[in-house]
Amino acid sequence: LCIRLKSNDSQGRKMRPHGSGLTKMPARAVSDTRAVDSDESEDSIDDETVVALKAAVGPESNVADSLDGNIYKFFALLDFGTEQRKIGAATLQLFNPPAELSTRVIMYIGLLSIIMIQLITPIALFGANIFELVGNIDLGAWKEYDSTQWFVVILSWAFLFSFILYCYNGLSCDHENMKKTCRLAEGLANRGQPVRKWILVADAFINSYVAVFLSIAMFAVLYNEEDAQGVVMDALALTFILSIDDIASDLGFLADVWDSGKVGRFYAEMDRRGLLPPEADENVEEDDSDVENAMLANAAHAADKLQKKAMSALSLDKIPSRIYRCAKVCLLVVLLLSIPTPFYLTSAAKKDPHLHRLLDYMFHPNDWRSHTPVEAMPGNVTAAADAATHVGRRLFREVIEGEVITGKQLYVEI
Repeated sequence: LCIRLKSNDSQGRKMRPHGSGLTKMPARAVSDTRAVDSDESEDSIDDETVVALKAAVGPESNVADSLDGNIYKFFALLDFGTEQRKIGAATLQLFNPPAELSTRVIMYIGLLSIIMIQLITPIALFGANIFELVGNIDLGAWKEYDSTQWFVVILSWAFLFSFILYCYNGLSCDHENMKKTCRLAEGLANRGQPVRKWILVADAFINSYVAVFLSIAMFAVLYNEEDAQGVVMDALALTFILSIDDIASDLGFLADVWDSGKVGRFYAEMDRRGLLPPEADENVEEDDSDVENAMLANAAHAADKLQKKAMSALSLDKIPSRIYRCAKVCLLVVLLLSIPTPFYLTSAAKKDPHLHRLLDYMFHPNDWRSHTPVEAMPGNVTAAADAATHVGRRLFREVIEGEVITGKQLYVEI
């Protein structure tokens, strides 16, 4: 809470919040730090979040790390980010939504469609493949594969292993971004700005749900493909669904709305001005004896430690962090199960005679002409047609003359 205390002493000094405590500043120094153009309104000067936003979008803004977002983070900060604030002739806005109403409506319809895709696809694929996955368990199926089937099996295993690793790394990055977004949301909410905190919890749950369920469904989806082309297309399609809510995805309707650099600079300005809550320390120990010893040794250190424990218990990031940790543990288990999949899952890969023929040509180049008739070689279409015509005429002539080929009926040859 921002507390301003005005004293009536002769020196005209003021108390101003700084960080977690109150520091005395001369009245002139306060006015200098809040100096703005004469055109700026007085309300915008009192709102410290607007001052931080002005510093973030200004031409002399400090360089800061970008803060990536997605659809759910956008909806959580929608009211604050799309509100236009007039400061003189300039208009401050954290997000850059389309100016036309029709374009905005299309954008929101697209965002809701993406949310529906992410909610429906994982459970639909999981339910359609989980029983077939259990039925495909066969410890001795790999012994009957030929070389062309092993190509498809190894490709399925590689895509499966890479996809699960991609999900794990994606959740780790989302977790780090979520910590910053939760701090930003708490800082804005503490100053009366509209923030939908529950959407951030839903963001963590949906991302974890999509990653875990798609990883499990990937077992059956890839090992039920008959050729390499189906494996590649299915793997890329599921990867696209996993990252469809990110700003940088191909269907990112927010690519021009959420500026990661601007949001990152705004977060850095809020943090630099002490407008964000302190970061929750995950390494704070829960042992009460440590706190008592610290109180005896240093009261200030004990108070700071208790404050970190309280912030860790009440932090908005607490529930999303637990969701991400549980999801990453599940992905690690699935990753371990994916390593021996070629030896205990039955693959639907079919024997490919064309691939087998190509492998024979590659490993036995001297047998090329012995396996390939001249009239059947690529590019010799006319010779192949002439050869087929010659064979047909010969069979017809032999049948007319009364000759019968052993073991075949006459009408079959005709």
